Amino acid sequence: MSERLLALAQAWAELGLVGLCALALVFALGTLTVMPRFTFYSIGGAVFGPAAVPAAMIGSLIGAAAAFLLARTWLHEAFQRQADKRPKWRRLCAAIDAEGWRIVALTRVVSPLPGGMINYVFGLTRIAFVPYIVATAGGLLPPIATFAGLGMLGRIALSDSQPSPTEAAISAASIIVMGITALLIVRRMRALPH
Repeated sequence: MSERLLALAQAWAELGLVGLCALALVFALGTLTVMPRFTFYSIGGAVFGPAAVPAAMIGSLIGAAAAFLLARTWLHEAFQRQADKRPKWRRLCAAIDAEGWRIVALTRVVSPLPGGMINYVFGLTRIAFVPYIVATAGGLLPPIATFAGLGMLGRIALSDSQPSPTEAAISAASIIVMGITALLIVRRMRALPH
């Protein structure tokens, strides 16, 4: 089974730029839905190595921008009705309105809502588009790099290679940072009035 996976990954990697563009498209479309992107970050890392990081970033930013703008315009009333029914969404909107780009960046590392859904919720807040995109880019880089790195480590494990101590240390440090970030977000959301 692992030999088949490695052969499939190798065939996809041989597509080069076309394969990376397809990966970016997957992320752009996935960001508009509740697709489990962290899984795909790992797959991208396993297939393309470090080249998966910019492809995932570009695709994710395009999708996040589209969802944000849809929630600000054509789909605003529909998402506002959904937010009015959900206390967690209202608390998140209040946290973003109070803290701005900081909460956007933190929720990109660890999100209290599915990734695609949170992009629409951000469109319901008062944050401006440019700070939203900049914070999204800054917040997405650590998890994309972490999960792409884990994917690379998975490929190494399947191919019986040994990861370098640096690769293992970076992966462990990234996971610790993600855990701390999750605690900070939860603490901030609980501190807001209900």
